[in-house]
Amino acid sequence: MTATQGDNEARELRADISRLRQELHAAGRRNETLAKTLKSAREELVRIRGEASRLSEPPHSYGIVQAIHTDEEGTLSLDVLVAGRNMRVATHPLLPRDNLQIGRYVRLTEGLVAIAIGGYPTSGQVLPVRELLGKDRVLIGAPGDEEHI
Repeated sequence: MTATQGDNEARELRADISRLRQELHAAGRRNETLAKTLKSAREELVRIRGEASRLSEPPHSYGIVQAIHTDEEGTLSLDVLVAGRNMRVATHPLLPRDNLQIGRYVRLTEGLVAIAIGGYPTSGQVLPVRELLGKDRVLIGAPGDEEHI
């Protein structure tokens, strides 16, 4: 091997090393771009799954609280009027007790567990008030000379 052959091989090796470094740098940039794209696609997939889950939930019923009960262990249950039927339902442990009042709506799951408190009914029958029974109760006249509280 002569000195010129060795110089030529060294130049070729340097050129190969330079080309490989450029390819490595380009591959690193492509890898970063692909990683960002993959992260974005994962976030979008999580968002779509959450939306699909939300849209596939069964509808919730609403009921009007008729009575509030607490047992010896402190477990809360409610008597609720749902579609003309009185039912005793369980409550979710995180349901705020301080806002819970008779006459308010509660949202019920498919398994009839109270999970949220709503407002008061805004529609109903117009009946004459016969007597005020305290701050939050009235005696009303119903059809047929009936009276209701």
